[in-house]
Amino acid sequence: GTNADVFVQLYGSEGKGEKVNLDNKSDNFERGQVDTFKIECRDIGDVHKLRIGHNGKGLQSGWHLEKIVLYKATQKRTPHKARWDKDSIKKYYFTCNRWLARSEDDGEIIRELIATDQDGNPISHIGMVTYSVSTHTSDISGAGTDSNVFITLFGEHGDSGERALKKSDNLNKFERNQADVFTISGVGLGVLSKVKIRQDDSGGTSAGWHCSHIEVAVEGSANRVFPCQRWLDTDEDDGQISRELVALPEGMTIADAEDAGLHLASRRTTYNVIVYTGDLFGAGTDSDVFVQLFGEKEDSGPIALKSCKSNSINKFERDGKDTFFVECVDVGNI
Repeated sequence: GTNADVFVQLYGSEGKGEKVNLDNKSDNFERGQVDTFKIECRDIGDVHKLRIGHNGKGLQSGWHLEKIVLYKATQKRTPHKARWDKDSIKKYYFTCNRWLARSEDDGEIIRELIATDQDGNPISHIGMVTYSVSTHTSDISGAGTDSNVFITLFGEHGDSGERALKKSDNLNKFERNQADVFTISGVGLGVLSKVKIRQDDSGGTSAGWHCSHIEVAVEGSANRVFPCQRWLDTDEDDGQISRELVALPEGMTIADAEDAGLHLASRRTTYNVIVYTGDLFGAGTDSDVFVQLFGEKEDSGPIALKSCKSNSINKFERDGKDTFFVECVDVGNI
C-alpha cells in the first residue's frame, strides 16, 4: 500500500481527460484493498490508455498496483435530473502487476497501461514502447545544472505526461558539453512532433541550464532531433525554466539545420500574459503560479509564471498587474 497522493489520467480516441487525484477517504490504497472512485470528464471516446502515478511523498510511498477496472458510462438527462445510462456502460481493463516505487523494480512512480478486454486482448493497435532520450548540454560557461529536469513527449497518439529524468549513464547529469541518456517507457505515441523540457530551479547557484538539443530514439523509427540552444534560467534569456521544442524534419541533424540556416523557432509563439490581482484584503500570494493555454489546435501544458517583466521582486501582490512573456508551440485560437 501507499500513503502518497495518487493521480490518474485517461486517453481516448477523442482526446484526453484532465489529471485527477484519487482521494475519497483517508486510508485508500492499502494492502489487498479494492478502492472505488468516480471521475467525471468530457467524453474522450474509446479509452486506449491510462496513466497512473503518485507524488512519492510519505514514509511509505511505494505501491504495488495489481490492476484497474474502468467503467465508462454516459449520462441520460431527464426533465428533472441526469441519470447514468446503464445501456451505455463499457468496461476497460488495465493490468499492471508492478511497483510504483523509487526503491523497487525500475524505480519509476508513474506507469502507463494499455486498455484491454477481460481476456487481456488490447482494445487498440497501439502497444508499449521504450524511448531513449538524449539530452545535450551546451558547451558554454555555466551551461550545466544541478536542478531536477523533466520532459514530456508529444506525438500523434497523445503525450507521455511529464517524466523525471533521473537515471543517466553519467554519475553527474546535465554537465557542460555532455550528453545524458535516459529511458522512458509508455504507450507508443506514433510520430513525435515536439517535446517540453523543464528544470525545477532547485539547483541553487547552479540552477540554470543551457540546453543544446534533445534527441529521441525508438526502435523501428528514425531518431527525432529537437533543437533548443537557449537558457532555461530565471536570470538569463527571457527568464523561462521550460521550453517547448519542435522536431526537425525526419533525418535532419543539428549540423544540417545550422548549415541550411533553418529558423528553429518557426512554430513557436510568444504570448503576452497579464495577470491582475484583486484589490481585496489578503488577495496577493507568495505561492508558485502556473498558467495553461488551451486552443483549437492543442494546449500548452502548465507553464510556471516565474520571470515577470513588469515586477521582478514581488509578483501577485494586492491590486497588482504582472506581465509575463510565455513561449510555446502555437495552440491556435485560445
